Amino acid sequence: MHEGLPWGDSPVDFEDDDQPGIGWAALAIYGASAMLLFLNAHAILNWANQLELTDTTAPIVVTAENWYAQTGQFGLNQIVDSVKAVAQEARAADWPFSDAKAPTQAAQGG
Repeated sequence: MHEGLPWGDSPVDFEDDDQPGIGWAALAIYGASAMLLFLNAHAILNWANQLELTDTTAPIVVTAENWYAQTGQFGLNQIVDSVKAVAQEARAADWPFSDAKAPTQAAQGG
């Protein structure tokens, strides 16, 4: 790229080995992928459990279950499990007006 383009240098042209931004972008993508892999074992398991069970998908489901168990041994599933428990408690709670429609604003004097 020593001669450049006929209309001038492009903003994406790099001089020889000088590639600014590619290194940190790759690092950010790898880091985010690793975080998702470790902290989203529950989502991977949920996805795998939704697959139709066949000879092809069975190893995927087993691997997802094993991965969830392994991340659980390190406590990485505690956040999701605790949020799930709180959500189940909230669903089971006896909420006012849960069986009937909530009163309208006019009935409340508003």
